[in-house]
Amino acid sequence: MRYSIKVSLLFILPVSVAAATDSFEIAARLAQAGAPQSALARIERDQPGRTDNRQWAKRELLRLSLLNELNRPAEVIEYIAAVQAELPAEAAQQTNWEGARAALLLGQGERTRTYLSQLLWRSDLSDSQYRAARRMVVQSYLKERRTNDAYLVMLRYSQDFQPFMHDEAAVFTEGLLIVGAKTETATWLVQLSEGDMVKSLARLQSGLVTPEQAIAEARAALNPVSEPVGKPIKSKTKKPSRIVPQLPAKVVNPIACWTVIMHAAALREDVALLAEAREQLLNLGGTGSPLSDVAVGDLWQGYFVLALKYSNEAQLLRGDDAAWFALAEQLRDSAPAASRALFAHLAVHAREPALREGAQAGLAALLLNAGLERTAVKLFADDRYFPENKGLSPQASFALGQAAVQGKDYVRAARFWRGLTQTFDGMQPEQWQIQRAQVLAFGGTHADAEEAVQILPVADSAEQREIFLALGELAEDQGEAASAADDYLLAAGQATDAMAQKARWQAARSLVRAGLREDAKRQYLLLLKTTRDAAQQAAIRRALARL
Repeated sequence: MRYSIKVSLLFILPVSVAAATDSFEIAARLAQAGAPQSALARIERDQPGRTDNRQWAKRELLRLSLLNELNRPAEVIEYIAAVQAELPAEAAQQTNWEGARAALLLGQGERTRTYLSQLLWRSDLSDSQYRAARRMVVQSYLKERRTNDAYLVMLRYSQDFQPFMHDEAAVFTEGLLIVGAKTETATWLVQLSEGDMVKSLARLQSGLVTPEQAIAEARAALNPVSEPVGKPIKSKTKKPSRIVPQLPAKVVNPIACWTVIMHAAALREDVALLAEAREQLLNLGGTGSPLSDVAVGDLWQGYFVLALKYSNEAQLLRGDDAAWFALAEQLRDSAPAASRALFAHLAVHAREPALREGAQAGLAALLLNAGLERTAVKLFADDRYFPENKGLSPQASFALGQAAVQGKDYVRAARFWRGLTQTFDGMQPEQWQIQRAQVLAFGGTHADAEEAVQILPVADSAEQREIFLALGELAEDQGEAASAADDYLLAAGQATDAMAQKARWQAARSLVRAGLREDAKRQYLLLLKTTRDAAQQAAIRRALARL
């Protein structure tokens, strides 16, 4: 169910900057500023004596809210059990909200309803809060797959609240689809918008349209053909007729279209189309709905099933890897999904290293050429088949790293290029060294980046300075202040631009942490000479005063 319940803490009042000295008030401000970890750390660090029950209750309610926000529901339930008896009566509403949220995340339907019953029967809720609580009751039954109970509560809800909102109808229908309640989904179809993914899936699952019709509609939406506004206007003369300008193609949601195609392909057991839909959805990324989510393992298994189907049709023997490879090559243009599936099978299962590496390169190339870069990266980063790149060919590793860089996925790019020393596609060694060092600095460990940067000359090019700046941040994250300072100073070099100013400031701070205060003072003084910003100058003077 895609909604969030935002309930203000009963006892938190706006706090002015001047008054924000109390630890609780600071924690509340940190939470409001979007830093729940920092807020919770302050709550847990500062545990004053319990002299004021009201103040203590405020602190505990904030703690529960922060734990839920940080997705730690088990701790919320445990903590409520420990403190609920001691909380004042006026704190009960907030406690029950937090408990219901946590229990729902844990899939504990009965416990969710226990908390909600306290809210629904004993609390003075606003209309929006009351509706939210009733929707959570529905979700609690769905979590337990008690479809009939959930459906009855949905019906009562739709009767009690008029007008029944479009979003609520979509949420109920989606919940029923997720648990496989096909016939019940037709109840709210009329209240769903045309073209809505949930409506399309409900029509498909309830049999109102065939899988073939659903696929055709989704394909048409993905590839709309512009149509003229009206008929051709015939001229009275013999001049050629003119056509009214065409309408622009309608904007569609590709995730919704491919989700419908995926479910329709599954219904008609079309393994080739199912693999294609999964490829597309992995590439597009998830929506947070289980209806659209695709696991990498599902695509691998789909490939293996599809490869077996085509090999059987071609009467190939299992284990005849060379023949499977030849079939994959033959189908590249006529049946690309089947070609990818055969290459995928060989990429994992081929016994000959040369054939296995050739299949890996072939699968990677086919996916990348089809614009499925994210899918390719996710597939080959699967630890079940390529743990830490083990068994992955250098050529495939290089191509996949390039694709990950283009998608700004530096962590996976670093994974593919870790230990890779050779280059492909005519890239010059100097260019490769710089790009590999950048990737390892941005997405790898400090040790990875240090290894890569050893081959770089200490120079003041922008690319190399960026690498050293990233290295400094990595070392700082690991608590290596002296190493961080060295890297920051190399990033600053002799320059005075914005990057150099940032690097020098961070170098000075790291030098202080490393106990090298004289060097830190020199860096602050250099900054004071080069910066023209009054606020920065004031910050530098404050830092110097603390040395």
